[in-house]
Order: sequence, then structure tokens, then C-alpha cells
Amino acid sequence: MSLGRSIAAIIYLACALGSIAVGFVYLLSDSFIPYHQQALERDWAEFDPAAQMIYLALLDVAGAGWVALGAAIIVLVAFPFRNGDLWARYLIPALIWIFYVPTLATTMKVVTSSTASNPWELLVLCLVGASFALFLDWPWGNREPESEADSLQQLRLFLSRRR
Repeated sequence: MSLGRSIAAIIYLACALGSIAVGFVYLLSDSFIPYHQQALERDWAEFDPAAQMIYLALLDVAGAGWVALGAAIIVLVAFPFRNGDLWARYLIPALIWIFYVPTLATTMKVVTSSTASNPWELLVLCLVGASFALFLDWPWGNREPESEADSLQQLRLFLSRRR
């Protein structure tokens, strides 16, 4: 792997580990996340058990999404990205952007409409990091015209080996 791709892999793995960490914070929570409490301006005990159950269920869904994203990135970096498969080199930053952009937008709605101090800076850091990693990897440069077809063939081969 080139130096640029190696640094990109480290950046992607950092985003993956951060995503998994956030996911486990959400999955293991048994009440409000502190900044959620700030946004709602209520104590946990003020909510009836049904509302608490719905809140915890939503935290579990969000946490599972964070963990799934992190796990997917780790697997993609470990195998197809490391092998230089072109499709994986595009897919990893795309997954990060697809997940993090709406998450950041929602977080900013909460930040701008409440007194909560959400950790939005970490979301921006991962988005900027993924963009920088894509730039370092530079998957669109110096390839033969048939490389795109080769990449699709690599994806088909990768998927067929997993069955």
C-alpha cells in the first residue's frame, strides 16, 4: 500500500473506532445522555416509564447504527481497501458521509435550538478526516480505462467468495 493509502486507512479506522465507541455509549446507557438532558431540560424521573422505554429503544437503534458503521469500515479497510479494490476505496468515505452528514445536521438543529452542548466537533472532524483520506488515497488517479471494469469484477469476485 502507498503511504497515502496507509494514512487514509488509519484515518478511516479512527473514524470507525470513534463510531463504535459512540455506539457503545448509546447501547449501554440506562438513562439520558447528558447533552440530551440539557436539550430536553428535564430530569429522567420526570418521564413516565413508557417514554423512558421509547427513549432507550431509540438510543439502542442509534447505537447499533454507530457500531454497524464502525464494524463495516473496519472490515472494508482490512480486506478490500488493503487489497486496493477501487470500489472499497470509494465506498468507505461514502459510508462515512452518508451516515455523518445527516447526523451532523440533526445535531446542529439541537445545538441551535437548545442550551445543549453536543459534541458536534467530533462529527465534523470525522467528515473532514474522511475527505482528507479520500484525497490522500486518490483512487481516481493513474488508472487504465479498463480499471473500472476490473473494479466491478473485483467486487463480484469478493462477494462470490463470501457466499
